[in-house]
Amino acid sequence: MIEAKLNLLDRIDQVFDDFVRNEYGPVCQPGCSVCCTADLVGTTLEAWRLLQALEDSGRRDLLAGLPEAVKTDLFRPRVTTNTLALACLSHQEAPLEAPQAEPRPCLFLENSLCPVYASRPFSCRGMLSLLRCRPGGEAEVPPELVIVVSVVWQIIEHLDAGGLYGHMYDLMSVLSDRNNVFNYVQGRQLIQRGLPPTKPLPGFLVPPDQAETVGRFLSRLLEADCGGRTFRQCVTEVRPSPF
Repeated sequence: MIEAKLNLLDRIDQVFDDFVRNEYGPVCQPGCSVCCTADLVGTTLEAWRLLQALEDSGRRDLLAGLPEAVKTDLFRPRVTTNTLALACLSHQEAPLEAPQAEPRPCLFLENSLCPVYASRPFSCRGMLSLLRCRPGGEAEVPPELVIVVSVVWQIIEHLDAGGLYGHMYDLMSVLSDRNNVFNYVQGRQLIQRGLPPTKPLPGFLVPPDQAETVGRFLSRLLEADCGGRTFRQCVTEVRPSPF
């Protein structure tokens, strides 16, 4: 099950990267690290892949500061992306989110470069700009691409059945426990105080004027080849398909 999840996650990244590169041409380059802060949120699945990348590259030394990092003031989301989407689609009041933390450099950043760039979580991958960023400045992202990014967030959470949502440092700490690793590999629901469980996709929040761009991206993703089958077909291996 975990391999099926990881394969789908890799395919999402590939399709998203191709879509952005071909249609928008972001200016992000090696050494452009203004956005590389500790505000890393995501799913257990992404934390698993990040830990695997550190292991495979012989860079587990980068985890030395993790025990202290989890004690710092971090942004710790109280609700998942799909929980928020469900509330909005049900015309309910959106749950209150946790306050933002003071930005600080990412634990893994080295000389303005990311040693695990290829396996970075989507909170990093989806952070891009059409103009060169500068300290204190803002990224320039077209509004329709912001919606595509949120759609990808929802799909990744949907894939991580049995997982948790939260800050990447906390999620990696959860996976340092062998019992949690065993339960996660077996597809059992992880339970950790302060980390909400991942939820299935309830539907997308797409404004009408952004529907064409989002639909074009989703079409490419759902029909993407995943070893002889489409992404749409493979999703059912981890959760009932919402598509």
